[in-house]
Amino acid sequence: MKNKGKYTLHGSNYGAYGDNAVSKGNTFKINSPDNEINYVDLSNEIKQLWIAYAQNLKSQEDITVLRNIKEAEEAAIAKDEKTVFEKLKNVGAGALSLAKEIGVEIVASIISKQMGV
Repeated sequence: MKNKGKYTLHGSNYGAYGDNAVSKGNTFKINSPDNEINYVDLSNEIKQLWIAYAQNLKSQEDITVLRNIKEAEEAAIAKDEKTVFEKLKNVGAGALSLAKEIGVEIVASIISKQMGV
């Protein structure tokens, strides 16, 4: 604990403190058991989405989405959270709808959050 005048700080996730303090562009990662990713379940769900999406390819854009899904699966197997999130952010509303339809809840949740939906 650090004491800075009238402000007492507890912990370490403070981006700014004090009168008129401003903090921009900070990213805080909180590690706790509730935020742990089960990469086995995640990669299995991504694979299910890939299989379902591959059955309805209609355009070059669909092939790009399918590639992003496959790369997200590979990243999940490698336990590369950042790449999983980046790839799933780019799959679009159609993949999100399909994920919900086939019941891959973990993937649907990640896509929704990454797309800001």
